[in-house]
Amino acid sequence: MMARTRIDSRDDIPALMRELADLQGRAIEINSRIARETQTLADTEQRMIAALAKIAQAIAAVPATAPAAPSESGLRILRTAEVARRIGLSKSSLWRMVRDGKFPRPTQLSAHAVGWLESDIEQWLNDRRASDARAEIRTRRRQY
Repeated sequence: MMARTRIDSRDDIPALMRELADLQGRAIEINSRIARETQTLADTEQRMIAALAKIAQAIAAVPATAPAAPSESGLRILRTAEVARRIGLSKSSLWRMVRDGKFPRPTQLSAHAVGWLESDIEQWLNDRRASDARAEIRTRRRQY
């Protein structure tokens, strides 16, 4: 809200007019600065969008990385969750099979951590596939 200035005499009017002209000049200067800064902001945003588009294109051009290859020595250690995922069973089923001697026992890594050699898991899976194939052949023979 604008404060009202009391005019005591007509002699104060020229001084107030000069003050008004000064305030108007400052307002025009501020508006000009705002317009320049707004344009600078718009230009900066356009440059950011262009840079993001280039980044997105570069990322899209990079081929997807292949799964981690086994270590050179073949001694990669797999933790329980990874083993369960690879064999397609829950962790509790995995531990039940270990207990029953139907799955290789893990190696103790620390006081509270165990793991399996990746080569042991791959061998178990291959043996299982071969066993399933032999069972399939036996089943087919019985049907004939």
